[in-house]
Amino acid sequence: PHYAGADAVISNSLVTEGCVVHGLVRHSVLYAGVRIEPGAVVEDSIIMPNSVIERGAVVQKTIVGENAIVGANAQVGCEKLDTDADYDTKLTGDITLVASAVRVADGLRIPKGMVYNCGKGGEINE
Repeated sequence: PHYAGADAVISNSLVTEGCVVHGLVRHSVLYAGVRIEPGAVVEDSIIMPNSVIERGAVVQKTIVGENAIVGANAQVGCEKLDTDADYDTKLTGDITLVASAVRVADGLRIPKGMVYNCGKGGEINE
């Protein structure tokens, strides 16, 4: 079974066994062993096994690979801002991908449509 804390809000989602949810999950699929920490938001996303969405992180329209960590207060799949000018859209559409076994740095913004495959220091690899 999965665990939904008193602070969890889960709607229209599939949460499989071994998940621990303390944040908001909407229109998403969480595979086995996923952890959603307090204050985190996951919407319209697929989170693969044993991944962690840390406190205050926001994940929207994203597929997060196995054993990945989205750091505290990171924003993944967010709207592109003028300050994100150095990012090029790598995918058609607005789905964002986070590779398996990577860490999205605390507070990092990854605009929608990107493929994130973390290198040293949180670089985006093409």
